[in-house]
Amino acid sequence: MQRLEEQAARHWGFAPDQIRMAAQRENIVWRAEDASGAYALRLHRQGYRSHAALMSELHWMDALVQGGLSVPRPVPSCNGRLVEQVEGTLVDVLTWLPGQPIGVQGQLDVTDRTGLCRDLGSCWHVCMRSATHGRRHRAFRAPYGTVQGCSGTARSGGRSGTIRGWDLTSASPCWLFATSRGCICHR
Repeated sequence: MQRLEEQAARHWGFAPDQIRMAAQRENIVWRAEDASGAYALRLHRQGYRSHAALMSELHWMDALVQGGLSVPRPVPSCNGRLVEQVEGTLVDVLTWLPGQPIGVQGQLDVTDRTGLCRDLGSCWHVCMRSATHGRRHRAFRAPYGTVQGCSGTARSGGRSGTIRGWDLTSASPCWLFATSRGCICHR
């Protein structure tokens, strides 16, 4: 009997020796590598996210790529689907982007905090612009339109494109970064 990750990997044409564990949090992420590059094989915790929610996320990521952000791209399976189901577990694959954590255990480890906030603000602007003005897939959902929603501290929120009443849809780049403690405005 094959292990779950090996069965999942085969949907994208990866052999068992091409995958290795990368992270285990709300998803179990395996790094898959072949001649075309590296990928994130994500096995989603059962019952945590629905198929529709994952499709929304994957289409959102595609919209962010079209908006100019460098984010992982969804990769269709050999069957042409973005999400497969293996033994009740939803699975998807994204391109792998190299990177480094910007901190450890809640502490930032950067020398240019102003530059970091400027970069994050620019990214946030693209995210909000893509959510409010972009071409949306029918499965798209953007339920987390508040600071609490963006930071993961709440599961409900206000109107998409707002944070505490601030309209972000017309904001200039580099002005806002949402954190779990509130907003940092930077001009």
